[in-house]
Amino acid sequence: MTGGNERIRHFLSDVKTDFNYDGDLARFIALLHAAKTKHYVKLLESNAIALRPSVIGLINETRSRGLRLAIATITTPENVTVLVTNTLGEADLACETISGKTISGSLVTVDDLIPLQRTGIK
Repeated sequence: MTGGNERIRHFLSDVKTDFNYDGDLARFIALLHAAKTKHYVKLLESNAIALRPSVIGLINETRSRGLRLAIATITTPENVTVLVTNTLGEADLACETISGKTISGSLVTVDDLIPLQRTGIK
């Protein structure tokens, strides 16, 4: 399942089955997702969210070996930049965002990772 809007829609239809909304549900979900993203960015900017120690260790090990890293994600470029900047202190990773609108199905596949070729990482 891709994207926050789809996850919210799934939650409301399959988990919170007693949820009722008389207005435009798609608009409600979009506004809820936007509010969630704004809150997430504020948490990152205030250093309230940290990377898992194993992720930090992996990043440090690859850097010590002179390797470059790339992030393949379906989140927004803003979220990636804020995450990297506020957890690693610098935005030096090659970042290519794969939008939920551009992937081939509901799961990311190898073919969807083609945008990573634009980073120059081999």
